[in-house]
Amino acid sequence: MKLIEIDGCLGEGGGQILRTALGLSCLLNKPCRIFNIRKNRPKPGLGEQHLQALNAITCLCNAHIVGGYKKSEEIEFYPTDIRNKELKINIRTAGSIGLVLQPLLIAAFKNDLKVKINGGATYGKWAPYVNYLQTVLGSLLGHIGMDIRTNIVRHGFYPKGGAKVEVFIKKANRFSGFELLDLGRLEKIHIISVASRQLEKRDVAARLVEGALSIIEKSDLPEPRIGINYIDTIGIGCGIFIYIEKENGAIGSSVPGEIRKRAEDIGREAAQILLEDYSTEGIDRYAGDQILPFLALVGGKVKISKLTGHAITNMEVIKKFLPVRFKIDDNVVSVLKE
Repeated sequence: MKLIEIDGCLGEGGGQILRTALGLSCLLNKPCRIFNIRKNRPKPGLGEQHLQALNAITCLCNAHIVGGYKKSEEIEFYPTDIRNKELKINIRTAGSIGLVLQPLLIAAFKNDLKVKINGGATYGKWAPYVNYLQTVLGSLLGHIGMDIRTNIVRHGFYPKGGAKVEVFIKKANRFSGFELLDLGRLEKIHIISVASRQLEKRDVAARLVEGALSIIEKSDLPEPRIGINYIDTIGIGCGIFIYIEKENGAIGSSVPGEIRKRAEDIGREAAQILLEDYSTEGIDRYAGDQILPFLALVGGKVKISKLTGHAITNMEVIKKFLPVRFKIDDNVVSVLKE
């Protein structure tokens, strides 16, 4: 079979190209070559989290790889049938668990999967918080029968990682097109704040919530349900996750702690992003790019609060594997079969 050629500098470039391509290659059993991997990034090539995503998807479908090593800027990926549906993944750094899981979620479209992860970070910059996959993305993919369950045994933060996470994914059972143009009435809003136990004396988790509330209380949203947790971790860190449950799905926003960044400012940032997305009535900007492979597989249309560069890039990658094109009209993305 001819290799599908994918330029890693396509669109915004970055690891998203790799993750989407690997997921679709595995699911559809179509080999691919990805070159110029993260070429324009400060540290080009495969980083630890990219390598572990590659290793996991390789194990899933017993693929043959050319160039699968750290800092590699080109790989060839030759998948076979998906057989190993219980995976164990080790991440030696604070690489994002949410990003490592992305290609596996695509492969799980037709396969129930059980994944255990040791190492990595539950929160990451420019990466989905682990429980976002269940509460937000899972709520949207439920429209095609998929179900995502996450169990955080131990949180991990940058720079040490050290998380322990279990993920259970149920495959789709509905393959006709679906529409997500309005998520319907608001039901609940939640604020989940976590911090290492060493930060309890400084009230870091509570201050994350305080910052978020200073924004939310000025909106028309109801009083949130709040969870403040101080936890045992290998390294010191914190993060906040805010999500809104609506009738037909959820939207969310998560932000990790950063050195020399006030907890209140982190909470405000998470709340501001969420309110921007909430005002549009569409799915949030983060789910916008993650849901596109599934939308392309079944057809339909979805309203995205903010069409990011990641989403546009993802469309270009998807078109390499599937005979579809995307129509964009006022942030409504429709999939049309070629």
